[in-house]
Parts: sequence; structure tokens; C-alpha cells
Amino acid sequence: MKKFFLATVTVLLLLTCTAHAAENINLVQVSDFTPKEFIDRMGGGVVYQTFRQRGTVIAFTQLKSRPQFYDAENFPGMNVWGTVFGADGDPLPDGEIRFFVNEDERVFVVQFLGMGNPENSGMVLLMVMEALGLNEQEVATLINKVSPTAEVFCKNTHRRIIRQVSDREGKVITFFGATK
Repeated sequence: MKKFFLATVTVLLLLTCTAHAAENINLVQVSDFTPKEFIDRMGGGVVYQTFRQRGTVIAFTQLKSRPQFYDAENFPGMNVWGTVFGADGDPLPDGEIRFFVNEDERVFVVQFLGMGNPENSGMVLLMVMEALGLNEQEVATLINKVSPTAEVFCKNTHRRIIRQVSDREGKVITFFGATK
């Protein structure tokens, strides 16, 4: 319980620091898709198909509103949607993806939480980055940077993608979009 409390406090502090640091950056939505379109894009991507060919099918629970994660301080006016994911047939999830959406219901921020099987979580993280429009080189830039924050210009979407790791284990990762 103490670890859970400390992890929660750490995540909240890092998100607050990120939001304050980002005040000098012109943030834009990280994706032009709705949460459902984003998940569909993940399922239609190369990473998902490769994983499926290896014999593991990743399932996503029904996308639903997650008002308990509403963040009025850092993301005022944004609704939160989420889906839990895991290997099809496994009783326990491997993680969750939360989407903070703007008034147009477009994904403004994506938050990835890896909780279970590290291989499944890692593959879903790659699916998220692929759905954001990042190419292999851009993904490598975000993955290989050891610091809590990294950024790369996404050629496909013409926006800078900012990655923020909010915990010591690298299991809570938030993606923001910013202009040049």
C-alpha cells in the first residue's frame, strides 16, 4: 500500500511538473483521431499484425469514459477515455491506455500504463507510437533516450511528439503533441 501511495504521488508530481514546464510550449493535440479511431489504427498496424503472426493476439476492452481520471489542473475541460489491454484469453490485463480528448473528441494526450507481461506491454507501447504516426527512427529516438522526457519531430503528422516517463520503472508513459 505504501509503494502504491508513493507511486501515485510521484506520478502526480511529475505530471504537474510536466504541465508547468509545457506552459512555454504551444501544445496541440497529439493525434487527429478519436480514441476509437486510434485503437482501430493500433489494431491495423504492422506491429499488431507481427505480434499476431507470432501467435499472440492482443485484446482491448470496450473503450469507455473514465471520469475518475479527469485532471482539471493539467488538462482542464478534457474528457478521459480508456481501454484495458492484454493477451486474448488472459484473465489479468497487461496495461491500460488513457486518452485525454479535447472538445472535438480528438486525442490531445495519450497515457500508457504497463502493468503485466512486459513483452505484451512493450508491444502495445510500440503500437501506440505507430498509431501516433512515428516511423522506426522516430520511435527509436523516443525509446533510447534515457531521461524522463524526450521529443522527436514526427514527419508524418508534422508535429513534435513529447514523451514523458512518470515512474522509475518506465511503466507510465505520457505522449503530448507540440508545435515546432
